[in-house]
Amino acid sequence: MPLLSPAAPDLPGRPLMLAALMLSQAAAVGCTPEAEPPAAADTSTSTTSTTSTTSYTSTTTALEPTSSSSPTTSGGSSTGETDTSTTLPATCPDGHVDADELCDDGNVVDGDGCNTDCQPSATQLWEYRSSERETGRVYGIAIDADASIVVGGRGGGLTGWVARFTPELAPRWEQNYGDMFTLVRDVALADGLIYAVGARSSDDDARDLWVAGLSADGSLIWEDIVSSGLGDDWATQAAVVEGDLVVTGLAYADQLWTARYGADGAAKWTVTHQLGTTYKDIFPLGPGLVVTPGAVIVGMTGNDLVVAPELLLAYGHDGAASWTTELPGTYGDINAIAEMPGGDLALASVDNFMTLTVRRVSDTDEIVWSSDECLGDNARDIAVDSQGDIVVIGDGPGAVGRNIRLCKFTPDGVLRWGKDIDGGVGDDLGYAVAIGPQDRIVAGGSLLTGPDNYDAWLAVFSP
Repeated sequence: MPLLSPAAPDLPGRPLMLAALMLSQAAAVGCTPEAEPPAAADTSTSTTSTTSTTSYTSTTTALEPTSSSSPTTSGGSSTGETDTSTTLPATCPDGHVDADELCDDGNVVDGDGCNTDCQPSATQLWEYRSSERETGRVYGIAIDADASIVVGGRGGGLTGWVARFTPELAPRWEQNYGDMFTLVRDVALADGLIYAVGARSSDDDARDLWVAGLSADGSLIWEDIVSSGLGDDWATQAAVVEGDLVVTGLAYADQLWTARYGADGAAKWTVTHQLGTTYKDIFPLGPGLVVTPGAVIVGMTGNDLVVAPELLLAYGHDGAASWTTELPGTYGDINAIAEMPGGDLALASVDNFMTLTVRRVSDTDEIVWSSDECLGDNARDIAVDSQGDIVVIGDGPGAVGRNIRLCKFTPDGVLRWGKDIDGGVGDDLGYAVAIGPQDRIVAGGSLLTGPDNYDAWLAVFSP
């Protein structure tokens, strides 16, 4: 792969280059993550420089080395300080870096290395770590109308966890749900409600699919449990249509399952699609889900596991089947979907079940472009900002263990920037991403802080 231009910084590269970079930054201890598709070696080249923030290594290029512009929040607490960079210097942007600017490229484009406030792109603004021993994960993120951030994941005692934060990641409240091995895989917001979806442990089989409606403070209002008794049943993605919850996942051991629930918890419709294998004792990331003005679209692996093309299915908001398509020339899985301006879809895919891949698919179901330049082997979530840029999160091999990958692409598929986030101990996993006010990027996952000890991780970055 050719070296990337300075306008499109890349991630750490081929194994020897990656090892040299990371060993110079922090020693790390590996740990096995949850069961996933097999990892592949990172096989890129690199021209990276290193930018460090308070408590982890962040690798990027085309930026001057700089520290976070606001204090880091960690250990379950926050200073609550707000960003003060919204007032632009009088000379920003004019193409000259003045004393009160960290960069100035002379244009009014965010995310291209230097933002319109003359601050570097992809700068970490705030960070939160849960300090929950052995358990912490952020699996899903939703931004509320007041800019507060609601997350779902796994908390203390291996229970399901939902929490609300200020825009600067000061904790407001947190709630735990279910017994051991309950997980909240995603959250969605509507009319003062929080919808939480995931799975809980079962006596009959590995896990049961779990869907819940919560009040604005996280109190449980209603829940529904789907159990097949045949294998793992999971809800993986949540979205909202007309105040209702739309949710998708895996159920009955071998079926792609999608349903719509009213705000009162009543199921309005359920549809299933037969898959080509039985899921049992695994931890799937997909299927992906997006609700557009005209359809509910889910994505997964196709029926034929020998060929295994990426599969998209569309339903009306009433659950009526609309269309089904297998993406030509693909082999892999779809873990997340986001809608782009104009109706195209952005997909977080795992090509060949081992390569972090971003695709843009047209409204006529044709692949506009695909990119594997966000170097990793798991694409876990995807989001689109107000200018149509695509942000993807996942992870891939580090010097020892795994590192979080966070990347931004233009609508045309050009890599704007990439970050390799290394907690410095071992496996660091990226699970969720969302776009907040001013196109700030909210990312979540987990950081390994010691042997088998994971902290839930949440951070806010500039565009």
